Amino acid sequence: APFPCCLDPSSPLAWAPHTLLPCCWGAYFFQQPMDQVIVAGQSVTLACVVVGYQGMVQWTKDGLALGGDLSLSPAGWSRYSIVGDPAAGQHNLRIESAELGDDAVYECQATQAALRSQRAQLTVLLPPNDPVIQNGPIVRVQASVPYNLTCQVSGAKPAPEISWYRNGQLQDSALYAKALMEDGKRATAISTLLVTPSTQDMGSAYTCRVTNPAAPAGRQTSITLDVLYPPTVILSVQPQTVAEGGKVSFLCTATANPEVTGYRWAKGGVVIAEANGDSYEARVDHSFFTQPVSCEVANVVGSTNVSTLVDVHFGPRLVSQPKPLTVDVGADASFTCAWAGNPPLTLAWTKKGSSVVLSNGNTLHLKTVTQEDAGTYVCKAIVPRIGVADKEVTLAVNGPPIITTGSSQQTVLGDKARLECLVRSTPPPDRMVWAWGERVLDSGSEQRFTVDTALTEQGVLSALLIQPTRLEDFAQPYNCTAWNRFGARSASVTLRRQGKDPLSSALSPTEVLPIMIIGASAAAAVTMLLVLVIGVSVCCLRWCHGKGEDPTNGYYKVRAHEEPHLSGSFSEYAPASRPLCAGSHAAMFPPSGQPYSHRYTLGAPSSRTAYEPHYPQDAVYGGGYLTAPYTRAFTSYVKPSAYEKAENSYEHSDQASKVSGGSRFSYTSLSQQSDYGRPAQQRMQTHV
Repeated sequence: APFPCCLDPSSPLAWAPHTLLPCCWGAYFFQQPMDQVIVAGQSVTLACVVVGYQGMVQWTKDGLALGGDLSLSPAGWSRYSIVGDPAAGQHNLRIESAELGDDAVYECQATQAALRSQRAQLTVLLPPNDPVIQNGPIVRVQASVPYNLTCQVSGAKPAPEISWYRNGQLQDSALYAKALMEDGKRATAISTLLVTPSTQDMGSAYTCRVTNPAAPAGRQTSITLDVLYPPTVILSVQPQTVAEGGKVSFLCTATANPEVTGYRWAKGGVVIAEANGDSYEARVDHSFFTQPVSCEVANVVGSTNVSTLVDVHFGPRLVSQPKPLTVDVGADASFTCAWAGNPPLTLAWTKKGSSVVLSNGNTLHLKTVTQEDAGTYVCKAIVPRIGVADKEVTLAVNGPPIITTGSSQQTVLGDKARLECLVRSTPPPDRMVWAWGERVLDSGSEQRFTVDTALTEQGVLSALLIQPTRLEDFAQPYNCTAWNRFGARSASVTLRRQGKDPLSSALSPTEVLPIMIIGASAAAAVTMLLVLVIGVSVCCLRWCHGKGEDPTNGYYKVRAHEEPHLSGSFSEYAPASRPLCAGSHAAMFPPSGQPYSHRYTLGAPSSRTAYEPHYPQDAVYGGGYLTAPYTRAFTSYVKPSAYEKAENSYEHSDQASKVSGGSRFSYTSLSQQSDYGRPAQQRMQTHV
């Protein structure tokens, strides 16, 4: 053996494990210090056992020698000591109530043997300090405004973990950050939790909890949210349903943080000055149904405005008024009418004077209108159990005049007669004319006749006044004709006697004498004609009987022939130097669509018109009658029973002078051709 044994081989210690090698091989570390982790405040022992060594043993801390005495307190390390049995080589380092400063690298050294143990890291853990939530313990936040809750903790080793809880519920959306403190060992940690508070968060508790290995149970702190919010308002109305004119009460109930500072009331956006508390009373009308009542409540955070309508029951009220229309015949027409009412109303479109419902909607559509569609239409609104209202609107249809007259009118002979002709048309008539017999009058006076034209609510009224009436006034129709740019229309009126027997006994002596003369003349003429016919017949019979042959030797011939067509203007009988007729329709009346100096002015009722017609000197209305120079063509003239309508009239021949299209036979004698008043027929004719 290289080294002599230090102990007697018979000694039990000589074979002990910790003495065997040193006795044989020299000093060595039987036990060396190990890394340890402790929590501040705890005590720790770092082991160091040196075998086969009888010299000084000391400890170093981060390379600084602590000394080798059993008590290191004189050296300033009062909490440090060397414990164990030195005889057994035990030189353990004991640290009481470890502090952060004890966190270091330790080494055991046997200086005389030049032995150094392995280094041991003593780690001292520090629990975190109590966390702090900024602005706690009561944090004031504003509803709906995002806010960061910040929790900060320091003095921990290692850096702690931070978690958030809301009313005990873990929140996992926080942000985390950490940093070392100036000593390089302790750490500071910060956690931020973003919240957007609502009124439901009022009084909620948010807790920040921190943990690390030195404090596994953790430490925590809590704050309470004080949520500031503008008023939350509930607006109620009593009663909820009321008739127009009734009284209602509004109540504005508000909750707010901080407290309410004021109330403001308005209706339809207009401030109600007399209302300034949390309640308001009013007597309602229909406007409360469409114009809301609002209550605005304010505090230092803000204000809240709520509004409500009142269920007011009221009758129909016009919202959109229909506009009158003027359209041409064949066009479409539409009217729009809107009503408001509560409860919901029913609409009905009718034509005035008719009960037929044309539409139940706001709009009335009329397709392809005619003049019969013109008139007044009624838009009626019905609110059940409340009321009814209507609005009238007129439809004017452009077209030719529409004439309304009585078929006949009566008056007493010698009294004043008034014949009326009412014209309704759009546009109004440009001209109105009365025609009877051989007379034409459109305005003014002529002898016993006067035409008066006035504008009435029904249309243009033209009246023919006769004063006084005579017998001949009752023997003919009176024709009223009206024109506008869309055409012309005519109508006839008959004047009848009133209060007299139509027999001759009712006639005055002055009236009977002319009639008796005419009757006697007619009877004498008939008698002479009969005598002549009888005489000729007797002579012929005698002659034929005596000769037994044709007494005229063929000279007298009986034949039928086809009557030639007669011209409506009788130009063949009129002198070539002047025309038979007074003029054409174009010459008689103004062309359509042009301004006329004779157009009447529609004024107050009974106002006179200002016609200025220009007729040819010898013409009569319609151009169908001739004056004295041409009486030769009218030897058998019969007055017409009625004028033709204007659009089909104004021809140049008298109705009585026309020959029926069905007549095929007449006399060849020119003298007989002048009898235009009798119907044509096949007759015997003799020539001498």
